[in-house]
Amino acid sequence: MDSQSILALGKLGDANAIATLINNSLKGKRIIAKVAKKDDCLQIVLESPEAPSQELLVSNIRKGLMSLAPESINHIKIYARQSEASPVFWSERFSLTTTEAPRIPDFSPPMSAEASGDLKKEARKREIEFNLVFWGFLIFLFGGCTIIGALSSNSTNGSGNCYEQAGEEILQREGNKVMNKSDMERYYSELRSRCG
Repeated sequence: MDSQSILALGKLGDANAIATLINNSLKGKRIIAKVAKKDDCLQIVLESPEAPSQELLVSNIRKGLMSLAPESINHIKIYARQSEASPVFWSERFSLTTTEAPRIPDFSPPMSAEASGDLKKEARKREIEFNLVFWGFLIFLFGGCTIIGALSSNSTNGSGNCYEQAGEEILQREGNKVMNKSDMERYYSELRSRCG
């Protein structure tokens, strides 16, 4: 097939023709491009014995595809790896429909499955800690309102001092710790039992 036919097929969005065009531009660089099309997205996998220059390759491929303007292709995903079984050196995504600068890569340097799992565990741990602090604060706030309400409602019958004294003792004993629901229930029960 001659170069004009390949170029024409590339303009129609043919993945094989685009792969041929990219591989022709990479001759002598020990990089092989594999191209697949899924819906309006073109996925380009660059295989090389060593990590190829991300900035240079993404820039050249972007310029080539922008000038080719393949039909029905709006998004590009580029991955670089050593072989099919090896981890990804780097990856990048960009759109052909805008003139925005290339986006920051998805990940660079490559991340192992173990490191990825550790990040997910850490994110989950932080989410749980945030929820505990948030709900603890709300419970503390609600509990404080309940204690104040109890103090004010019982102050007329002379037992207000009991609630006040018990509340101060609990605060001194517990300090500034984050309280959960069971703590608040326990403090409330303590106040009720001491001050009736």
